[in-house]
Amino acid sequence: MATATGEERLALVGSRLKQARRFRGLTSADVADRLGIARSSLSLYEAGRRDVRLTVLLAMIDLYQVDVNYLLGFTDEFALFAPRRQVAYRYVYDDGRM
Repeated sequence: MATATGEERLALVGSRLKQARRFRGLTSADVADRLGIARSSLSLYEAGRRDVRLTVLLAMIDLYQVDVNYLLGFTDEFALFAPRRQVAYRYVYDDGRM
């Protein structure tokens, strides 16, 4: 991902945010309510059409318990944090399957 354009990176981050939300079994309404943001903003983040503010990104990381390096595209290892902060790894295929 070293040569990705800004638009490609936004699309990757957006798709990973959506994947993490779905993995946790949360709806967009659930997340928007918990984070205090509009559902339309969440939709734009997940579509890769809007930059995610740092405060919102940090709240998403806490809510989804997902490694920030995965969300930002620095690794393809889908890492979840268990309640005791132990890390469990799963491989994520290019087409989004786990």
